[in-house]
Amino acid sequence: MYTTLDMYFPDEMPDTDHSGRIELGITQISYTLDESGYPIINLYCRDTAGRFRRVDVQGFQPYFYIEADPDEVLELMKDPRVVDIKEGYRTIDNREVYRVVTRTPSDVKDLRENYRHYEADILFTTRFMVDTGIKSGIMVPDKEMVQVEEIKPVELDVPTRICIIDIECDDRNGFPQPERDAVICITAWDSFDDEYTTFIWPYRQRDEKEMLEMLLAYIQTKDPDILTGWNFTNFDVPYLIDRMRALGIDPSPLSRDGMVKNKAGHFSPAMIKGRVLFDLLYGYKKMQPTQKESYRLDWIAEDELGETKHHYTGSLGNLWENDPDELIRYNRKDVELCVE
Repeated sequence: MYTTLDMYFPDEMPDTDHSGRIELGITQISYTLDESGYPIINLYCRDTAGRFRRVDVQGFQPYFYIEADPDEVLELMKDPRVVDIKEGYRTIDNREVYRVVTRTPSDVKDLRENYRHYEADILFTTRFMVDTGIKSGIMVPDKEMVQVEEIKPVELDVPTRICIIDIECDDRNGFPQPERDAVICITAWDSFDDEYTTFIWPYRQRDEKEMLEMLLAYIQTKDPDILTGWNFTNFDVPYLIDRMRALGIDPSPLSRDGMVKNKAGHFSPAMIKGRVLFDLLYGYKKMQPTQKESYRLDWIAEDELGETKHHYTGSLGNLWENDPDELIRYNRKDVELCVE
């Protein structure tokens, strides 16, 4: 279940106390439902040596608050989605409310519509972090499954593994469409080894399918916590997923848990369970106090770094066919600018 990065940190051991508890920094949090339909919190972590660990947490239940009269409470208790209803709570303006504990997080959304409700829009994973007091790290027993009461929050700074990816597509038919146009070149940078890796067919890989399968193997081997790039979540990730499916490739190895989703329609946000998808373009926009003239990578790189992208003439598709080395330089430069 777990991936150990011993090749990068052979001499370091995770922080474990004498009671068999281990300190871990959290890189992502999600949840799944167990066989009985109850939620299990999934914590994706790294220890202080940089090794990946996943910890599953049992016993934390979704809940929200409602205003209701006693008869409504009795009726609500009959609903199979309700686990428990507790009284004795008051709002900040002293209104009496009941805490409704539900079977699954989605039950909160369904049940709240019938009542005047409170704290019903808090994400289940956020609720878990708030209620347990977790900010950056945890101390837990050194095992795969723990109970919520076994968790102790700690302040911990652990290395996060980042992979920056940029793809190039055949554009000779106009704006690329994943059901039609091939991915022709991919460059990835890994933060742990500070190395660039370029995939390009038919020069380094036999065909497009082999190239994409090698990218999947690369991600599984590097096991990054964060996948990112420029305009990454709106283009690169959904394009890769859709293109893999168009070629009959299962994209689930992108995920640590084999779960990959993207909404209907091209270039819509995707979800890769166990990894954070972050768009550098989105992050850059959020940090700027004023509107920029352009948010193209070329323009931003020159404005911020005094550098520009590697320029070419004609289409990327023709460049790929006639001068693949030039395409590699162009593709790699895009990733280098994101790293800088």
